[in-house]
Amino acid sequence: MNAKEIGRTAGRIFAYHLPANWVFRSQEDQEDYGIDGEIEITSPKDMATGFIFKVQIKGQQKVSYIDQGTYVSFDMPVERLRYYMLQIETPIILVVVDVTDEKIFWASLQNNTKIANDLAKATESGQKTVVVHLRSEDTVPEHTTELLVAVEQNMNWLRLHAFERLTGSIDTLIKSSHSDVLRALLEQNKKVTFDIFNEQFERLYKEGKFKELVTSAKPVINSATELIETRISAGLYVERVFEAEVGRRTPQGLAAFADLYALMLKIIRKEKTPAYLRRYVIMLVRVLRLQVAVESDYHYFISSEQFPRESITGWIVSTSRSQISGRASREIEKVILLINRMILVGEYHVFLDALPRLIGAITLFALRLKIEKFENQADYISSWLKFCLNLAMELAITTKNQDLLAQMIMQYALSELDEKGKLTRIEESFTFLNKIDDSDVKMRVQQHLQNLKSQNEQEQPEMTPSQEIDAFRSRAFALGFNVDDPDDEIGKIIRQGLIDYNPERVVRDCESLVMIPSLALGVPAQMVGLRSAGMKWLYCLKKGHAMAGWRLDDIYSSPIPGTGFKLIHCESCEFRQPRSTNWQWTSKWQQNLAEEHSEIYDRIGRI
Repeated sequence: MNAKEIGRTAGRIFAYHLPANWVFRSQEDQEDYGIDGEIEITSPKDMATGFIFKVQIKGQQKVSYIDQGTYVSFDMPVERLRYYMLQIETPIILVVVDVTDEKIFWASLQNNTKIANDLAKATESGQKTVVVHLRSEDTVPEHTTELLVAVEQNMNWLRLHAFERLTGSIDTLIKSSHSDVLRALLEQNKKVTFDIFNEQFERLYKEGKFKELVTSAKPVINSATELIETRISAGLYVERVFEAEVGRRTPQGLAAFADLYALMLKIIRKEKTPAYLRRYVIMLVRVLRLQVAVESDYHYFISSEQFPRESITGWIVSTSRSQISGRASREIEKVILLINRMILVGEYHVFLDALPRLIGAITLFALRLKIEKFENQADYISSWLKFCLNLAMELAITTKNQDLLAQMIMQYALSELDEKGKLTRIEESFTFLNKIDDSDVKMRVQQHLQNLKSQNEQEQPEMTPSQEIDAFRSRAFALGFNVDDPDDEIGKIIRQGLIDYNPERVVRDCESLVMIPSLALGVPAQMVGLRSAGMKWLYCLKKGHAMAGWRLDDIYSSPIPGTGFKLIHCESCEFRQPRSTNWQWTSKWQQNLAEEHSEIYDRIGRI
């Protein structure tokens, strides 16, 4: 074949082996010197993505291998290579096709340091050609993924190279500029930095590099030279990390959020801050305080239902609860006034961010009011929340934001509970589906609502022992007892109660062995409703042996030699019969056993 035939054959071979979503456009008739075409990657729906690179296709009857076949050698004119390296601002890939074996090799040009050095040496020595080496393992279609990575790296190199050239121009501009211009450039630079930091933080978050993100964000938050918007934005990325890693339901998580918001509040008070940003940070603080207050209020309500008012515990709970309820009411009022203010001044972007944060706490508070027959107050709060959600949906429709509309419809379904804790707005939420234009989004929301409906119609499943322990832990925390603080003496008692709540590890050793918590509990244990947070008994239903203590494991296997229930009563017992391997302890099993042996449980529990 002659040179033209080889060239045409190479082009056909290359085009034939491209993936289906690679669109090749010939540019042989364009002004680009020596560019055969460009490739654009399309989406799964055959939409243009803007990911474009250039290709220069060279055919050879038979390529030349060097270095024991690890490289393919190809000669290029110096002028042509200089044009590729220095004048093309789009990534360019050199493609060499062996038309005999139909093998396609590729190499990225502009960001190739070796090719750049060889070109410099060839230019200095007056050579007409440069030998380019292409790795024999870089082939099409076998390594198209690696080819796209190389294009991306080439793009990044071109961006950095352009920035370096721009920096040289800026240096000249700065030295010849008036002071007012310099001040304007500084402000503009801060705005550019804002975009760069946000892009960096977003990438780190999506890649799950949370530790690196927090490490990078902290200096930005504390920097007095960055824009206030940049510092607050960095804080919001740290908030997202906290949400993902620790949440708000633990003492550590709550402390982390409180410290972060306190720092952001300090920044907006110290610096000149736009009004919308001030309200946004204040909103973050108030939402956190609202969540804590409402959860405490609800747990105090649950505790107050367990004890008669004339008891000491009932009096303590009633007194504490009146303070907590007042605080929760004030936080609700402040948040409603703040959201109303955002709506009145048209700060809808802040309003839309705030609303999903509030729904859980406000719905829970309205439920507590409803259970206690404060129906007018509950209706007012519920109606206000409904107004806000309807407004949010209208804003989403106006701005054609389908994802936001979907989120608000799903939030609407969660925004009201009846006295049994059932969602009451699910059916109404289905009526909003016709507002969604995107069929995929509509289907996703419809499925979500259908799942909610199915769950809502089912009877509430019994909690597992671990879920019950988590509920007791949350209640203790809401009532002010930190079970994770080694210096909190009351927290230690409750923590031991959580450890001993499920006695399965001990009582599975024998079918006759049971744990009977004492009825004589301290005030904290009574408030939490955790009977295992006090003295407890191990009892043998077969022989009537009993032994008491504060730690279940110490009662059964005492660290003191020659003592302990297991050593004294179990190891030599002829009736010892371990429970079946698939047996599991549950609170319902414990309740049934207590009813079956009520006389024993009552007598032992009162000792």
